[in-house]
Amino acid sequence: MMVKETKLENESLKQKLDLLKQEYYKLESQARQGSGEIRAELAVCKERLAHYELIEKELDQAIMHVASDSQDTTGEGFEVGNALIQTITQAPTTSKRRIQQSLLLANRLQQKQKENETLQLEIKQMRDKVDNAESEAKLHKRLLERTNQPQSYLLQDVERTEKELDHAQRKIK
Repeated sequence: MMVKETKLENESLKQKLDLLKQEYYKLESQARQGSGEIRAELAVCKERLAHYELIEKELDQAIMHVASDSQDTTGEGFEVGNALIQTITQAPTTSKRRIQQSLLLANRLQQKQKENETLQLEIKQMRDKVDNAESEAKLHKRLLERTNQPQSYLLQDVERTEKELDHAQRKIK
């Protein structure tokens, strides 16, 4: 009986072993497949990261280019900025909005800097006009003072003459 029991137990253990081997191979296959998927996803992520870093670099260069054109007064920098915006909007990226916003802000900054320069020039011109007006006012005031001087001399002379006349008339009476 022992031999039969041992054989049955042996058969049972063989079946368990075969079942465990099948499960092991199945899990190993799934692990390889999962590992392959993870590697593929990692490769895609690395590629996307490199692509985004390249976009960042190009964006920085474009913004610096637009900013350097802000000193150009022909308006060409604004046209270049618009061309860059149009190019970026057609780029197949998910960060298009950020790039568009950055370029729009760069263009707006450029416009505001031009407006600032224009206003600074106007302020300088207005200050020059105010200085000229103040100088003219001082000149006119001096001229007015000089024109009043003969009148006051004449008035003083008439007043003195009237006093003398009064004094003389008192003596006569």
